[in-house]
This record gives sequence, C-alpha cells and structure tokens, in this order.
Amino acid sequence: MVRTPTLTIFRSDEALELNQIIKKLGMNTEVCNEDFLMQFFKSYRAPNCLISRLDCQLRKFENLQILNLSNNHICKIENLPANLKELSLTNNHIDDIEVLRSAHLNLIALSLSYNQVKNCDLVTICKNFPNLFCLDVSFNQLNDFRNCIAWVEGLEKLKMFYIQGNPIALCNQGREILKQRMPELCILDGSPAFTEIEVNDRKKFMKKMARLQ
Repeated sequence: MVRTPTLTIFRSDEALELNQIIKKLGMNTEVCNEDFLMQFFKSYRAPNCLISRLDCQLRKFENLQILNLSNNHICKIENLPANLKELSLTNNHIDDIEVLRSAHLNLIALSLSYNQVKNCDLVTICKNFPNLFCLDVSFNQLNDFRNCIAWVEGLEKLKMFYIQGNPIALCNQGREILKQRMPELCILDGSPAFTEIEVNDRKKFMKKMARLQ
C-alpha cells in the first residue's frame, strides 16, 4: 500500500500477539522478516492514514481476511489478497475497479459508501465478487436503476444491501421493486427489508406452493 509520509497507527487483531512473540523471542530473524509478517496477519485496519493506492505488495498477505482502509485517498480497487473476506473502503475516492480474470470467491462483505462508484463499476463488482453477503454502495453515483438491479439480483447470497444516497434511490417505488426482485434480502438500507407480516405471508404462500407440487 502506498501512503504519504504521516504519523500512522495501524491496527490489527494480531498486533498484540505479535508483540508478545517479539518480547519472548527478541529480534529473531525467523519472526522479524517480510515473509513471516505477511503470512501472520489476518486483519488489518488503517483508517485516516493518507493511503493512496493498493499496490501489488498487498497480494502477499495471503492469510489476510479483514481489511479496513476507510477514510483514505484510494481511487482503485486492485491487488486484493485471495483469502480476503471483508473489505471496507468507505469514504475514499473509488472510481475504478480492477476486472479480475477469475472471480474472487472468498469476499463476502464489501463496504464502498461515500465514494464515486458508477453503474459500470457495480457491474464489475457483481462479476468480481459473486458470493457477496453484504454490499454497501450507498452515497455514490449510481443512476441507472434497471441496470443496477439486473446485476445485483444475480448475487444469490446477498442478504444485506445498502443503496441509499444514490440517484437511483429516488426511483418511485424503488424499495418495493427491490423487495420483489430480491425476496431473499434481510436488510435494506439499514432496516429489515420485509415486515413481520410480509415474512409470515411469504411463508404461508411457500407452504401452499409446496402442497401443489
């Protein structure tokens, strides 16, 4: 990752464990080397650190599962580690997403609120990350409701979807259309997608359909 010179505090769930290892073993070359460190970390958080790019070194963190680089200056999503499960890039300058040769199947949560994501970027997201459980693209530049929903409804595992703050959120009856097209949603823009009555009615309907088969 590329960043400009600044006082930076990195946070990781493994940082305390690593500190204890170093205290115990000292500056052991088996621990204090790039290969060990890149395999060691499973989570990494560096918000507000003036990071401007996800460079190719990021791919070397093969065991990294959680990455939070919110509130930085990143413009492009690229070089993601293969085992990454959760990525948060809220409040950056994202307007470009690397097109992957093969889909990244491990990523299940992607937070991109307050960026510059456009319709074509959402298409790339859906192609790159087909197993998303949670997708937050609120407060971006999505303005083609029909096209956006056509791609997002193809995310079969999606349960949480945030789309408020985009021009498409102004679509008349947009929420109801989303519910009809994506009946498996649980959370829509931070609140339950369906009321308890709607959930119970759907269950009754499914039971009736099952009897007819």
